Amino acid sequence: MNAMNDAQTRYDQILAQATELAGPPSKLCKRAVQYHHIYRTSGGIFCFALIAAHGAVWAQWYLKIARIGALGLAILDVRGPGTIGSRMAHFVAYTNALKDINRRVMIKAYSILHFAKDGMIDNAMVDDLPADIVLEIRRLLAKQMAGHPASDTEKRALYEAFFRWEQDNDVADGVERHWPHSNGL
Repeated sequence: MNAMNDAQTRYDQILAQATELAGPPSKLCKRAVQYHHIYRTSGGIFCFALIAAHGAVWAQWYLKIARIGALGLAILDVRGPGTIGSRMAHFVAYTNALKDINRRVMIKAYSILHFAKDGMIDNAMVDDLPADIVLEIRRLLAKQMAGHPASDTEKRALYEAFFRWEQDNDVADGVERHWPHSNGL
């Protein structure tokens, strides 16, 4: 029981650090830096973080351009429901949901990697994290430390496992919570 409490305390500290590093939802570029840090800290095995870093940088400029397009459509589409302001409010809700999801996923990615690294000696685990992903990160890190780099197949499997997990646990809920107009899309 004490080992579980120690693991939970360590996880809570890592989670607090990840939350601070993530910044507010609007700071996509700050999270791109953190995603890159996660990738480098993993020794290149956590490829999801590298792709997410690219996505965060891309989203930063894309959302600015999309805002201009949304405003233009809100003004020009006289047949659309609601006022210009209400149409733009829907766009803002959508973009805020994307930024919040990006933030929550970065916090989870950071927490999973750092908890996996931190618990390699005692194989600590907590209920908030996907055990299969934590164990696979530990296995690949141990393999690297023994001088055997992870194969592309192993990296892809880790990427796919984390991608599916974060889609099921953060993305779907985040879109529905922040943008209920999605109708489950």
